[in-house]
Amino acid sequence: MKNEEGWQPSKILLRDGKWYSNESFVGLRSEHVGKLECKDYVDVLERHASGDLLDIGAGTVPYYGVYKDKTDSVVCVDWAKSLHDLRHIDVIADVNLGLPFEENKFDTVLLADVLEHIKDPGLLISECSRVLRRSGKIIIFVPFMYWIHEQPNDYYRYTEYSLAALAKDNNLDVVELHQYGGGPDILIDATQKMFSESRVAYKLTHLIWKQFIKTTTYEKLRAEHIKRFPIGYSFVAQKR
Repeated sequence: MKNEEGWQPSKILLRDGKWYSNESFVGLRSEHVGKLECKDYVDVLERHASGDLLDIGAGTVPYYGVYKDKTDSVVCVDWAKSLHDLRHIDVIADVNLGLPFEENKFDTVLLADVLEHIKDPGLLISECSRVLRRSGKIIIFVPFMYWIHEQPNDYYRYTEYSLAALAKDNNLDVVELHQYGGGPDILIDATQKMFSESRVAYKLTHLIWKQFIKTTTYEKLRAEHIKRFPIGYSFVAQKR
């Protein structure tokens, strides 16, 4: 990773040995979903990141702190139109056109909240499979019930079935595929985004939801509706 010594945590922070969503970075609009993503993403990365890792659409490389001690090397890729600081990006490339790497180069490929911004996801997953070594893993985090973001470059939302199909079509076996967030989490996220411009409305809804998530009703509704109303998916597949 370029300028590794200057890397600083952004989206998530480490406190007392545990990773937390950085509310000052994600903002009021994404406070709740940021916490859900942090817990889920960190867990998946700690269990599956290894070897030589390619971080695609890396931006500020928010998860570097999680996987740096689990990997041997890190290469970060992003495109010139990125909304994020590119100081840690090793290769500037439009991955809509493919990956500028030889075959069998990486043990892990990470696409964290990137695939929804890709015009031809089949092409990119094919390229990821190509650059993976045998038994290498691709780790994908994608939204499902989530607002339009980084427009106009926001193209798709994925289901577990579309993700499994992308794996099958590209010489990849599904290792792990699960949802994060559920019905009530979508309501919380949507109201936080809608009311974030009004401090009064935001504080009121924040207090209501803060109490609600402590209840058994919240846990019950989430369990009942997470399958059909997930905020997003975490997906791990392995090259055959």
